[in-house]
Amino acid sequence: MADLPLPTPAQASITRQVRDQYERFPYPSKDCDLQPFITGQRAEVGFPRQYYHLLWPHQGKRDDLDILVAGCGTSQAARYAAAHPHARITGIDLSATSLAHCQSLCQQYQINNISLQQMSLLDLPELNRQFDYIVCTGVIHHMASPGAGLDALRQVLRPGGSMYLMVYARYGRDAIYLLQRLLRELDLRAKQLDDNDIAVLLELLDRLPPTHPLHFRRDQFHDIGKTAELIDYLLHVQDQPFTIKPFYELLQQHEFSVQHLINRAHYLHDALPVSLRQTVLNSFDEARQLAIGELLRAGIDKHEVFCVRSDRAVEDWRISLTDANADDHILERSPALHTELIREDQGTVLRAVSGSHQFADLQFSLSPEQAQVLNCINGQRSLHAIHTYLQQQQRTISREQLHAVCQWLLERDLIFLRGAQSGTG
Repeated sequence: MADLPLPTPAQASITRQVRDQYERFPYPSKDCDLQPFITGQRAEVGFPRQYYHLLWPHQGKRDDLDILVAGCGTSQAARYAAAHPHARITGIDLSATSLAHCQSLCQQYQINNISLQQMSLLDLPELNRQFDYIVCTGVIHHMASPGAGLDALRQVLRPGGSMYLMVYARYGRDAIYLLQRLLRELDLRAKQLDDNDIAVLLELLDRLPPTHPLHFRRDQFHDIGKTAELIDYLLHVQDQPFTIKPFYELLQQHEFSVQHLINRAHYLHDALPVSLRQTVLNSFDEARQLAIGELLRAGIDKHEVFCVRSDRAVEDWRISLTDANADDHILERSPALHTELIREDQGTVLRAVSGSHQFADLQFSLSPEQAQVLNCINGQRSLHAIHTYLQQQQRTISREQLHAVCQWLLERDLIFLRGAQSGTG
């Protein structure tokens, strides 16, 4: 592996301060029940067990992955190890306190497929190994140089691997950044806090004027009343949010390609007047379309992507309804999909919801045609097989209409595609 530049004094200082914060206030709070992850009753966005074919759409499933959880905190690496018993999990974190809790958690549940190491993300190349899958959520926005963090991650990602990356978004965290600025004006710092100061901070939250945007975001920041979370939200030494377009540009600059935008429905343009929507779709590139969707939604507090090294062959990871062999692609329901029959004015309709969506308006009452297609998707049928099945059921739908319905379902995170050669799902 090529050597990365040594951290600058400013980067090293930020690293030390972040480490000191998490030593004193391990994050997230230490309560975690691993049993539902062991039994499969609980999953998370990004688990290869559920999302394998979003990461490797043209490959058969394998469970013996080398997985790195970079910035694993008190429990994230343990949750991955519990949910993926045949994988080899490596967890790194700046905080020895957090890692000690993670180790204790693994011992409690007799989880042995994990190794933990205290280190900076910038030192990852010192591991002298590479990983099939990297999880790095809530980390690089706390670095003095997010780009340096991406360079280190890229060095340890296998050429055919994928990475789950999450960064804070700007607009949906407006309440947090207003409070951060208020506390700076009050000269409050995490390293200076005692128990009385924390009680005062909690009282401040309770006494905020009704016009403060935190009242409108409270569901998004429901855990702000816990001490570690309170410090992480409001008094973090380094918190650099992104809007979607600069985030994409940062990834491109550091030789990553976006494989899949998680919760793409958050960025939809449905609220735009039809004429404006057509202009967006027909005249703007993807990054600009997403930027418009982000401004329109105004409440997105994080951006989540699956991304790959830019030197990974495009045909290995990209899959689309525009592919020449799209009729052979197999359709699967998204892991977070929930459906129910509900009564509306026009009668009984099928409602589809993704459990990973943050916003209550993203509940989709399907048309009869959309419901028919979704009900045919079982993880085994190709697009061609679904069309044939619907014709056998005497349901008239053209190939073009079927493609349009499937594209609509894809854009709302309700289904995904995998290649015909990827096995039985």
